[in-house]
Amino acid sequence: MTPVTELRQKLLRYAAVGSAASLGGDASLGVEVAGLRGGAWAHGNGLFPLNTDNVLLQRFRAGADQGLLLAICAGSSKDEGGCVAAGATACEYLDAFERGLLSEADVAPTLRRATLAAHDAVLKMSRQPLADLPPLHTVAGARTSLKGIGAATIAIAAVAGRLWVVHVGGCRAYLLRDGRLRKLNLEHTLSYVPEYRQMTKSDPSAAHEAADYLWTRSLGTAENAPNFDVSRMELLPGDRALVGSDALTDQLAATVTSHMPQSLEHAQKALDAALSATHLPVTFGILDVLNPGSPY
Repeated sequence: MTPVTELRQKLLRYAAVGSAASLGGDASLGVEVAGLRGGAWAHGNGLFPLNTDNVLLQRFRAGADQGLLLAICAGSSKDEGGCVAAGATACEYLDAFERGLLSEADVAPTLRRATLAAHDAVLKMSRQPLADLPPLHTVAGARTSLKGIGAATIAIAAVAGRLWVVHVGGCRAYLLRDGRLRKLNLEHTLSYVPEYRQMTKSDPSAAHEAADYLWTRSLGTAENAPNFDVSRMELLPGDRALVGSDALTDQLAATVTSHMPQSLEHAQKALDAALSATHLPVTFGILDVLNPGSPY
C-alpha cells in the first residue's frame, strides 16, 4: 500500500466519525463539549469543484478537562495536489491530540510537535508517486508527480478558558468579543515582509495585487521546517474564534459581527455566502465559548 493510499484511508476513517474532511472532499463538522461549541466547513464551488483544503474538529482531553481542536489545513487553490498536503497536515494534528494530554501545559508543545510532524509528512508525500489518485490538475496543466506540494495551516486548541494558536502560511484567525473583531495572527505572506512593506510605502505603484495571498512560509516545500510560534490567550464566555484559509479576509470575517448575537448556524450561513461570492473554495471554522443559559 502506498503512502498516498494510506493517507486516503486514514482520512476516510476520520471523516466517518466527523473529525475531518476526506481527501479532496467536502465536510460539515460539528462538536460540542464542556462549554465549547465548534463547527467547520469545507466545500468547493462552481469554478473549483475540488477543495484542496482540509478541516478538522476534534474533542480532546487535557488532564481532567475537555477541549476542542479546530484547524484549517490549506493547499493552493490553483493546484489540486494541495489536497494531499492539506490531508497529511490534518492527520498529524488529529493523531497528536487523539491520545489525550496529561494537562493543559501539554497543549502548546503538542501543537508544536504536530506542526513539525506535518511538515515532515508533507515533504514525504511530495516525494511519492501519484499512485491511484485521480488526475490532479493545476493552472499549468495536469500533475505528473506530487513534487512541490505544500500546505498552510492555522490550528486552535481551546481548554479551560484558554486558547492556543499556531499557524504557518496564509491562513487566518480572529477573535470576536463583545462585537469587536480582533485578528490573532499575522499571516506569513508577502504583504507582511518588512522589505516589501518598506518598498511599497516609498513607492505604492510597486505593490503586488496578490501580496496578501503569496505565502512566504509553508509546510513541506523545503528540507527544513519553517519558523512558527504558538501563542496563548484567555477566553471569556461569549467569545467566538474564527479560522479560515486566505479567502477569509478581514472584511469577510467581519460579516459575523453584523447581527449579534448570532447562532453558530447563522454565522456559518453568512460566512458561507460571503466566501462563495469570492469564487474560491469555502473553508472555515467557528469555535464558540458558550454563555451559561444562552440559547446559542
